[in-house]
Amino acid sequence: MGLSITDTLALVGKGYSVSEIQKVSALISTDQENGNNIIELAKKLKYSDFEQAMTLFAKPDSGKPEDNKGNEPDNNPDDSGENQNKNTSGDDQNAVDDQGAGDDVDYKKLYEEEKSLRQKLQQLNQNKGKDTDENKMSDWDIALQAASDVLN
Repeated sequence: MGLSITDTLALVGKGYSVSEIQKVSALISTDQENGNNIIELAKKLKYSDFEQAMTLFAKPDSGKPEDNKGNEPDNNPDDSGENQNKNTSGDDQNAVDDQGAGDDVDYKKLYEEEKSLRQKLQQLNQNKGKDTDENKMSDWDIALQAASDVLN
């Protein structure tokens, strides 16, 4: 079983190149029992995504020896990975300190300032339409305003 013409056209429509279609066909020929599933998966995914999916579902014995080597735990007591993790965390702290954004910010103070500013603005907006001592015009000012509106 291999790729039919309709399968090939579906893959071309998905953006597969000729070499990618040949790789899919070779993969199908090596795994006859899952051939239909592989074809359907290839039809639904772009080639890069399909390639990643196939590496996830690859049988452990069919993989390359280098791939299996990476999956085996290292029993080396002189593990340099732990030292690297310690160094990178120290580098991250130094980078934050170099930028000046460390723990010098007083968030509570900033929050209280914003809260007081918001309350002040809300009070000003509430008093804007009301006749308060600040907004109240004298009778003389109202008459002058009316006269200037009529004359202009």
